[in-house]
Amino acid sequence: MRKREKPDSATHIRCRHPLCTVRVTCRYYDQQIYLCPEHAIQVWQRVQDMIDLEATGPIEKKEKAPHEKGRIYYIRVADRVKIGYTTDVHSRLATYPPGMEVLCLRIGTKKLEAAEHRRFAEYLADGREWFIPHPDLIAAIEATRAGLEGWEADWYFPEFVERKKHAPHKVEHRTLAG
Repeated sequence: MRKREKPDSATHIRCRHPLCTVRVTCRYYDQQIYLCPEHAIQVWQRVQDMIDLEATGPIEKKEKAPHEKGRIYYIRVADRVKIGYTTDVHSRLATYPPGMEVLCLRIGTKKLEAAEHRRFAEYLADGREWFIPHPDLIAAIEATRAGLEGWEADWYFPEFVERKKHAPHKVEHRTLAG
């Protein structure tokens, strides 16, 4: 393998992570890792967590009840709209690629999310949470946002509305083997 002068320069290959449009750097491409640096770190962290879990044994995870309050989010990524549920908005929205647009954010439950999926089933595109941005769907989301009151009507996450690059992830005491 030849040594490159600029290992962090971009190649012609795009990251293989779904919906990511970032180009793979030479450093990762040469190692046959077809992910952008952020997604490579995310995969590495998950593998480390799995190794740690195997060493320490399983950790009991609290099951989230379908009626537990969280947030229903409506976002646009490229030519798709996603309707999802989360209890940690900042962490969840940070996992989406650059250019993601937040259309609406409201208090809700997994039950409400499922009802929204059924409501817009005719516009379903990929999987069970991704929809075609049909004008009727966008109008319904805008009507939902217009009907919100209090903080829900005034929400604003500038770091997510107009992101130009991936949100940074904190990685402590870990490095990539190179």
